[in-house]
Amino acid sequence: TSLWKRLQKVFVVALINALIAAIFAFGCSMLIDSGEIMLSITVSLSLFAVVMLASLMGTVTPLVLNQLKINPAVASDLSLPQRMISWVMESISSLFISCCKK
Repeated sequence: TSLWKRLQKVFVVALINALIAAIFAFGCSMLIDSGEIMLSITVSLSLFAVVMLASLMGTVTPLVLNQLKINPAVASDLSLPQRMISWVMESISSLFISCCKK
């Protein structure tokens, strides 16, 4: 149960951080880009997804490595989480760009 409590706490903190960052990014993008709503939504959703994914991967990866009897400090290659974050950003951006072109 302590694992679930820890994961819940991490999820809540990540959600709060992601919402704050996304709202801030949306506001800044609206001001800078003269009200381009689709661009602002794209930027804010991408940032939200990246913050959530980074927080969860940063918590879950060491837990999984411990369960597999791998020292997380030794296996600190973060290429998989970084690739996942890049994929999320590119997917959301591509989706909104393709929607804007129509």
